[in-house]
Amino acid sequence: MLNVAVVGSGPAGLYAAEALVKQVAALPAPVPVRVDVIDRLPTPYGLVRYGVAPDHKSIKSIAQYLRKVLESPDVRFVGGVHLGEDVTRDDLLAAYDAVIYATGAMRDRRLGVPGEDLPHVSHYYTEPHEYWKQDVVVIGGKNSAAEAALDLFRYGAKVTLVHRDAQLGATIKYWVRPDIENRVKAGQIQALFQTHVKRITKDEVIVENGAGEKHLPARRVFALTGYHPDFAFIESLGVHLDSETRKPALDPNTLSSNVPGVYLAGVVIGGRHTSEIFIENGRFHGKQIINALTERG
Repeated sequence: MLNVAVVGSGPAGLYAAEALVKQVAALPAPVPVRVDVIDRLPTPYGLVRYGVAPDHKSIKSIAQYLRKVLESPDVRFVGGVHLGEDVTRDDLLAAYDAVIYATGAMRDRRLGVPGEDLPHVSHYYTEPHEYWKQDVVVIGGKNSAAEAALDLFRYGAKVTLVHRDAQLGATIKYWVRPDIENRVKAGQIQALFQTHVKRITKDEVIVENGAGEKHLPARRVFALTGYHPDFAFIESLGVHLDSETRKPALDPNTLSSNVPGVYLAGVVIGGRHTSEIFIENGRFHGKQIINALTERG
Protein backbone atom coordinates (compact mmCIF):
# COMPACT_ATOMS: atom_id res chain seq x y z
CA MET A 1 0.00 0.00 0.00
CA LEU A 2 1.35 3.40 -1.00
CA ASN A 3 0.08 6.12 1.35
CA VAL A 4 0.10 9.60 -0.18
CA ALA A 5 -0.90 12.87 1.46
CA VAL A 6 -1.73 15.87 -0.71
CA VAL A 7 -1.53 18.96 1.49
CA GLY A 8 -3.62 21.73 -0.04
CA SER A 9 -6.93 21.64 -1.90
CA GLY A 10 -6.14 24.44 -4.33
CA PRO A 11 -5.59 23.86 -8.04
CA ALA A 12 -2.13 22.30 -7.69
CA GLY A 13 -3.29 19.91 -4.97
CA LEU A 14 -6.46 18.89 -6.78
CA TYR A 15 -4.67 18.32 -10.06
CA ALA A 16 -1.96 16.27 -8.32
CA ALA A 17 -4.53 14.06 -6.60
CA GLU A 18 -6.47 13.65 -9.84
CA ALA A 19 -3.29 12.68 -11.70
CA LEU A 20 -2.44 10.11 -9.04
CA VAL A 21 -5.88 8.49 -9.15
CA LYS A 22 -5.95 8.35 -12.95
CA GLN A 23 -2.40 7.14 -13.44
CA VAL A 24 -2.59 4.40 -10.82
CA ALA A 25 -5.86 3.15 -12.31
CA ALA A 26 -4.22 2.94 -15.74
CA LEU A 27 -1.29 0.79 -14.63
CA PRO A 28 -1.29 -2.83 -15.89
CA ALA A 29 -0.99 -3.99 -12.28
CA PRO A 30 -2.45 -1.15 -10.23
CA VAL A 31 -0.54 -0.18 -7.12
CA PRO A 32 -2.71 -0.27 -3.97
CA VAL A 33 -2.79 3.34 -2.91
CA ARG A 34 -4.34 5.57 -0.27
CA VAL A 35 -4.80 9.24 -1.14
CA ASP A 36 -5.64 11.83 1.49
CA VAL A 37 -6.24 15.44 0.47
CA ILE A 38 -5.77 17.61 3.56
CA ASP A 39 -6.57 21.30 3.99
CA ARG A 40 -6.99 23.56 7.00
CA LEU A 41 -9.88 25.35 5.25
CA PRO A 42 -13.44 24.01 5.63
CA THR A 43 -14.09 24.05 1.86
CA PRO A 44 -11.75 23.05 -1.01
CA TYR A 45 -9.72 26.16 -1.75
CA GLY A 46 -9.76 25.44 -5.46
CA LEU A 47 -13.53 25.76 -5.41
CA VAL A 48 -13.65 28.81 -3.12
CA ARG A 49 -10.94 30.76 -4.90
CA TYR A 50 -11.56 29.84 -8.54
CA GLY A 51 -15.11 28.51 -8.69
CA VAL A 52 -16.45 31.89 -9.84
CA ALA A 53 -13.71 32.55 -12.40
CA PRO A 54 -14.87 31.86 -15.98
CA ASP A 55 -11.52 30.39 -17.04
CA HIS A 56 -11.33 27.93 -14.16
CA LYS A 57 -14.73 26.28 -13.93
CA SER A 58 -12.98 22.93 -14.38
CA ILE A 59 -11.65 23.25 -10.83
CA LYS A 60 -15.16 22.64 -9.51
CA SER A 61 -15.60 19.52 -11.61
CA ILE A 62 -12.22 18.21 -10.48
CA ALA A 63 -13.18 18.67 -6.82
CA GLN A 64 -16.43 16.80 -7.45
CA TYR A 65 -14.62 14.08 -9.39
CA LEU A 66 -12.08 13.58 -6.61
CA ARG A 67 -14.77 13.28 -3.99
CA LYS A 68 -16.53 10.56 -5.98
CA VAL A 69 -13.35 8.63 -6.65
CA LEU A 70 -11.96 8.89 -3.13
CA GLU A 71 -15.29 7.79 -1.64
CA SER A 72 -15.56 4.86 -4.03
CA PRO A 73 -15.95 1.37 -2.52
CA ASP A 74 -13.05 0.29 -4.74
CA VAL A 75 -10.50 -0.91 -2.18
CA ARG A 76 -7.60 0.44 -4.20
CA PHE A 77 -8.74 3.99 -3.43
CA VAL A 78 -9.29 4.43 0.26
CA GLY A 79 -8.72 7.76 1.92
CA GLY A 80 -10.65 10.94 1.45
CA VAL A 81 -10.75 14.72 1.51
CA HIS A 82 -10.05 16.03 5.00
CA LEU A 83 -11.05 19.68 5.37
CA GLY A 84 -10.65 21.99 8.33
CA GLU A 85 -7.66 20.02 9.57
CA ASP A 86 -4.21 21.27 10.51
CA VAL A 87 -1.26 18.94 10.15
CA THR A 88 2.25 18.97 11.52
CA ARG A 89 5.53 17.75 10.13
CA ASP A 90 5.45 14.73 12.45
CA ASP A 91 1.86 13.88 11.40
CA LEU A 92 2.83 13.80 7.76
CA LEU A 93 6.19 12.11 7.83
CA ALA A 94 5.02 9.43 10.27
CA ALA A 95 1.81 8.46 8.48
CA TYR A 96 2.64 8.70 4.78
CA ASP A 97 5.09 7.23 2.31
CA ALA A 98 4.92 10.40 0.25
CA VAL A 99 3.74 13.96 0.88
CA ILE A 100 2.81 16.31 -1.96
CA TYR A 101 2.99 19.81 -0.53
CA ALA A 102 0.77 22.07 -2.65
CA THR A 103 -0.60 24.77 -0.36
CA GLY A 104 -0.01 27.58 -2.82
CA ALA A 105 0.74 31.16 -1.81
CA MET A 106 -1.62 31.71 1.10
CA ARG A 107 0.14 34.57 2.93
CA ASP A 108 -0.90 37.89 1.43
CA ARG A 109 1.61 40.70 1.02
CA ARG A 110 0.35 43.50 3.20
CA LEU A 111 0.23 47.11 2.07
CA GLY A 112 0.91 48.30 5.60
CA VAL A 113 -1.40 51.31 5.34
CA PRO A 114 -4.26 52.56 7.54
CA GLY A 115 -7.62 51.13 6.51
CA GLU A 116 -6.23 47.94 4.97
CA ASP A 117 -8.41 45.81 7.23
CA LEU A 118 -11.70 47.59 6.55
CA PRO A 119 -14.57 45.26 5.55
CA HIS A 120 -14.68 46.42 1.92
CA VAL A 121 -10.97 45.69 1.35
CA SER A 122 -10.02 42.22 0.13
CA HIS A 123 -6.65 40.63 -0.65
CA TYR A 124 -8.19 38.21 -3.12
CA TYR A 125 -10.65 38.67 -5.95
CA THR A 126 -14.16 37.30 -5.62
CA GLU A 127 -16.64 38.19 -8.39
CA PRO A 128 -17.76 41.28 -10.33
CA HIS A 129 -21.57 41.23 -10.40
CA GLU A 130 -22.11 43.32 -7.30
CA TYR A 131 -20.08 46.23 -8.64
CA TRP A 132 -21.95 47.18 -11.81
CA LYS A 133 -21.59 50.96 -12.23
CA GLN A 134 -19.74 51.13 -8.91
CA ASP A 135 -16.28 52.59 -8.24
CA VAL A 136 -13.72 49.85 -7.64
CA VAL A 137 -10.01 50.30 -6.96
CA VAL A 138 -7.65 47.43 -7.82
CA ILE A 139 -4.19 47.72 -6.28
CA GLY A 140 -1.38 45.83 -8.02
CA GLY A 141 0.14 45.37 -11.45
CA LYS A 142 0.61 41.65 -12.02
CA ASN A 143 -1.63 38.84 -13.24
CA SER A 144 -4.20 38.84 -10.44
CA ALA A 145 -4.68 42.60 -10.57
CA ALA A 146 -4.83 42.74 -14.37
CA GLU A 147 -7.34 39.88 -14.65
CA ALA A 148 -9.53 41.30 -11.88
CA ALA A 149 -9.53 44.76 -13.47
CA LEU A 150 -10.56 43.29 -16.83
CA ASP A 151 -13.29 41.15 -15.32
CA LEU A 152 -14.71 44.06 -13.33
CA PHE A 153 -14.64 46.30 -16.41
CA ARG A 154 -16.51 43.75 -18.50
CA TYR A 155 -19.23 43.54 -15.89
CA GLY A 156 -19.73 47.28 -15.86
CA ALA A 157 -17.67 48.46 -12.89
CA LYS A 158 -15.78 51.76 -12.97
CA VAL A 159 -12.25 50.50 -12.41
CA THR A 160 -9.11 52.30 -11.32
CA LEU A 161 -5.88 50.30 -11.29
CA VAL A 162 -3.16 51.56 -8.93
CA HIS A 163 0.40 50.27 -9.31
CA ARG A 164 3.57 51.43 -7.61
CA ASP A 165 5.81 50.65 -10.60
CA ALA A 166 6.12 52.52 -13.88
CA GLN A 167 4.48 49.75 -15.91
CA LEU A 168 2.64 46.46 -15.59
CA GLY A 169 4.57 43.45 -14.35
CA ALA A 170 6.85 41.63 -16.77
CA THR A 171 5.32 38.25 -15.90
CA ILE A 172 1.74 39.06 -16.93
CA LYS A 173 0.36 36.26 -19.13
CA TYR A 174 0.97 36.96 -22.79
CA TRP A 175 -2.73 36.76 -23.65
CA VAL A 176 -3.72 39.09 -20.80
CA ARG A 177 -1.18 41.86 -21.44
CA PRO A 178 -2.56 43.25 -24.74
CA ASP A 179 -6.09 43.15 -23.34
CA ILE A 180 -5.32 45.19 -20.22
CA GLU A 181 -3.00 47.55 -22.10
CA ASN A 182 -5.66 48.26 -24.73
CA ARG A 183 -8.32 48.91 -22.08
CA VAL A 184 -5.99 51.38 -20.35
CA LYS A 185 -5.09 53.14 -23.61
CA ALA A 186 -8.77 53.46 -24.49
CA GLY A 187 -9.51 54.99 -21.10
CA GLN A 188 -11.90 52.16 -20.24
CA ILE A 189 -9.79 51.33 -17.20
CA GLN A 190 -8.06 54.19 -15.43
CA ALA A 191 -4.49 53.28 -14.52
CA LEU A 192 -2.22 55.19 -12.15
CA PHE A 193 1.41 54.09 -12.32
CA GLN A 194 4.25 55.03 -9.98
CA THR A 195 1.53 55.61 -7.45
CA HIS A 196 1.53 54.61 -3.79
CA VAL A 197 -1.43 54.01 -1.51
CA LYS A 198 -1.30 56.19 1.60
CA ARG A 199 -4.50 55.13 3.35
CA ILE A 200 -7.94 53.67 2.78
CA THR A 201 -11.19 55.01 4.20
CA LYS A 202 -14.71 53.59 4.06
CA ASP A 203 -15.36 55.26 0.70
CA GLU A 204 -11.98 56.37 -0.70
CA VAL A 205 -8.46 55.27 -1.46
CA ILE A 206 -5.95 58.07 -0.94
CA VAL A 207 -2.92 57.72 -3.19
CA GLU A 208 0.14 59.79 -3.99
CA ASN A 209 2.40 60.15 -7.02
CA GLY A 210 4.44 62.82 -8.78
CA ALA A 211 1.31 64.89 -9.29
CA GLY A 212 0.54 64.94 -5.59
CA GLU A 213 -2.21 63.39 -3.53
CA LYS A 214 -5.39 62.05 -5.10
CA HIS A 215 -8.62 60.75 -3.56
CA LEU A 216 -10.16 57.83 -5.46
CA PRO A 217 -13.80 56.93 -4.75
CA ALA A 218 -14.10 53.25 -3.92
CA ARG A 219 -17.04 51.12 -2.93
CA ARG A 220 -14.77 48.10 -3.08
CA VAL A 221 -10.97 47.73 -2.91
CA PHE A 222 -9.10 44.67 -4.16
CA ALA A 223 -5.53 44.84 -2.84
CA LEU A 224 -4.03 42.24 -5.20
CA THR A 225 -0.40 42.83 -4.35
CA GLY A 226 0.48 39.16 -4.31
CA TYR A 227 0.95 36.27 -1.93
CA HIS A 228 3.80 34.13 -0.76
CA PRO A 229 3.98 30.52 0.41
CA ASP A 230 4.20 29.55 4.07
CA PHE A 231 7.98 29.35 4.07
CA ALA A 232 8.17 28.48 7.77
CA PHE A 233 6.10 25.33 7.32
CA ILE A 234 8.04 24.24 4.25
CA GLU A 235 11.26 24.58 6.22
CA SER A 236 9.72 22.69 9.14
CA LEU A 237 9.48 19.70 6.80
CA GLY A 238 13.24 19.90 6.41
CA VAL A 239 13.14 21.34 2.89
CA HIS A 240 16.05 23.67 2.12
CA LEU A 241 15.07 27.10 0.78
CA ASP A 242 17.38 29.50 -1.04
CA SER A 243 18.18 32.42 1.25
CA GLU A 244 17.32 35.03 -1.38
CA THR A 245 14.68 33.60 -3.71
CA ARG A 246 13.23 31.19 -1.12
CA LYS A 247 12.94 28.60 -3.87
CA PRO A 248 13.09 25.05 -2.51
CA ALA A 249 15.77 22.52 -3.32
CA LEU A 250 14.17 20.00 -5.67
CA ASP A 251 14.70 17.72 -8.64
CA PRO A 252 13.20 19.53 -11.66
CA ASN A 253 12.09 16.24 -13.23
CA THR A 254 10.38 14.54 -10.29
CA LEU A 255 9.76 17.65 -8.12
CA SER A 256 11.10 15.73 -5.14
CA SER A 257 12.71 17.88 -2.47
CA ASN A 258 15.89 17.21 -0.51
CA VAL A 259 13.70 15.36 2.03
CA PRO A 260 12.93 11.79 0.89
CA GLY A 261 9.23 11.37 0.21
CA VAL A 262 8.42 15.10 0.18
CA TYR A 263 7.36 16.57 -3.17
CA LEU A 264 6.35 20.11 -4.07
CA ALA A 265 3.71 21.32 -6.54
CA GLY A 266 2.28 24.66 -7.62
CA VAL A 267 3.49 28.12 -6.73
CA VAL A 268 5.48 26.93 -3.70
CA ILE A 269 8.12 25.92 -6.25
CA GLY A 270 8.61 29.55 -7.24
CA GLY A 271 9.57 30.78 -3.78
CA ARG A 272 9.21 34.55 -3.72
CA HIS A 273 8.71 34.51 -7.51
CA THR A 274 5.14 33.23 -7.33
CA SER A 275 4.15 34.87 -10.62
CA GLU A 276 6.32 32.37 -12.51
CA ILE A 277 3.75 29.63 -11.83
CA PHE A 278 0.01 29.74 -12.33
CA ILE A 279 -2.81 27.28 -12.99
CA GLU A 280 -2.02 26.87 -16.67
CA ASN A 281 1.49 25.48 -16.07
CA GLY A 282 1.26 24.36 -12.43
CA ARG A 283 -1.45 21.84 -13.27
CA PHE A 284 1.18 19.56 -14.82
CA HIS A 285 3.29 19.29 -11.67
CA GLY A 286 1.10 16.49 -10.36
CA LYS A 287 1.84 14.31 -13.36
CA GLN A 288 5.60 14.71 -12.87
CA ILE A 289 5.28 13.67 -9.24
CA ILE A 290 2.97 10.76 -9.96
CA ASN A 291 5.33 9.40 -12.61
CA ALA A 292 8.05 9.27 -9.97
CA LEU A 293 5.76 7.76 -7.34
CA THR A 294 4.31 4.99 -9.50
CA GLU A 295 7.75 4.05 -10.81
CA ARG A 296 8.93 3.83 -7.23
CA GLY A 297 5.81 1.94 -6.19
